[in-house]
Amino acid sequence: MRSSATLALVVSILGAVSCEKKQVAAVPPATQNSGTANAATVYVAVGEKLEKPFVDRIKELDPSTVNEEVIRELDTHASEVASLLAASRIDSCDFGLPVETMDTLRPHLAKCRESIRLLRADGVRCIAQGDGGGAAQRAAAIARMSLHLYKQSECCIDLLVASAASQTASNLIEKFGSVQLPAAEKQDLLAALDALDFSKAHEPVVNDIRLTAKFVRTGDGPADYLATLEAATAQQRAEAASALEALANDLPSLWDMDHPEFRITERFDKLPPLAQRLMPAISRVRIGVRDNARLVEVAKKRLN
Repeated sequence: MRSSATLALVVSILGAVSCEKKQVAAVPPATQNSGTANAATVYVAVGEKLEKPFVDRIKELDPSTVNEEVIRELDTHASEVASLLAASRIDSCDFGLPVETMDTLRPHLAKCRESIRLLRADGVRCIAQGDGGGAAQRAAAIARMSLHLYKQSECCIDLLVASAASQTASNLIEKFGSVQLPAAEKQDLLAALDALDFSKAHEPVVNDIRLTAKFVRTGDGPADYLATLEAATAQQRAEAASALEALANDLPSLWDMDHPEFRITERFDKLPPLAQRLMPAISRVRIGVRDNARLVEVAKKRLN
């Protein structure tokens, strides 16, 4: 989970916080939520099918840049879009990847981001073609994917990807402009946004802190941090681990205080140097979650 590459991804996600008209079927019925289906398998399978050059071409797509070539290319992925729309309505989403140590890999996250980018791009295509219902369906599916990812979050990077997905849904809604939304699709979208609740977003962060403390005590974690650990004395390791465990205990109250980013930064700055070197900037994680939650509220006001 935690490596130099992972921390670079955390920084890149935080730095970002700063589609001939197609007939679209009506909103699928809620009865599709039954059975033993697992949305996670669809999210990952679609992400694995998408080639990087294609994703690179569509990830910044805007209604003003949609052309016949883009439409044809997105049409080739219509079945994948339909699969994602349906999967987002499945109650169960289990990636089967519990985080047990600091270096537990999270390969599903990159695949989910690719699937979200496909939905976003197809939503942009719908806007360009005046298909408000299709655009709303895609934005709602992204919001539901965000909720799935959030419920599966066990560490900071999980949380950031889930939060960034909600930002993608909000940004897509901002592009709706004067496109008219059918009443059913609009209400479905509002329901998906209302379901987004990051009130327990501190939990994966607490888990991350505890895993870091465990690594400091046992050395069971990413190889590229072992040199830092081995250079520390036994006393420095004990002090760092104890300070991290205390922070994990206190973070839930710090998270919801007035000016939480300041409180968390203040506490983080008091950590022993060894602990600071091993943890991502928790206050920036809190800011990212806060800002994306605000974007969701703005998106809901645009729709009402």
